[in-house]
Amino acid sequence: MTDTCFPYTSGSGSVPKCAAKCVDGSDYKKYKCKKNSVVEANTVDQIKAEIFTNGPMETGFMVY
Repeated sequence: MTDTCFPYTSGSGSVPKCAAKCVDGSDYKKYKCKKNSVVEANTVDQIKAEIFTNGPMETGFMVY
């Protein structure tokens, strides 16, 4: 969902429940990944190739 539908509010450390409707009154639209669109790029060269081929990518990491 978009930031206008469900704005970021966790800056103080509390995490809100998942929204069931948009706070701005817009349509609540869910998005899903296309089949086989998730790619695990582990090296700099793999990441560069993925960006070159498919454009921007989303990433995440775990902090221990």
